[in-house]
Amino acid sequence: MLLKYLNELDRAVKDAREHPGLEQYSRCAECADVLKDYLSGQMEPVRKRGTEIMDDLLPAQFDDWVAQVGAARMGAVRAHTVYQARHH
Repeated sequence: MLLKYLNELDRAVKDAREHPGLEQYSRCAECADVLKDYLSGQMEPVRKRGTEIMDDLLPAQFDDWVAQVGAARMGAVRAHTVYQARHH
């Protein structure tokens, strides 16, 4: 499973670099979260090595990608809330 999750993250990062956009950034963040969850349940040597590999796969701009996704989601929630308030 570890290899599967690492490969998925690697593909997601490559896709986000080649085709920057919220959908790709969101997929990358999703893959990183799944991998983190998986690693949290593993024995220490696996968790440690998996985290090291994940850190190597994630680009320096990963936090910016996650922030952009979060901002877009917050904007969508606010827009939906305003729409509901105006139409109820």
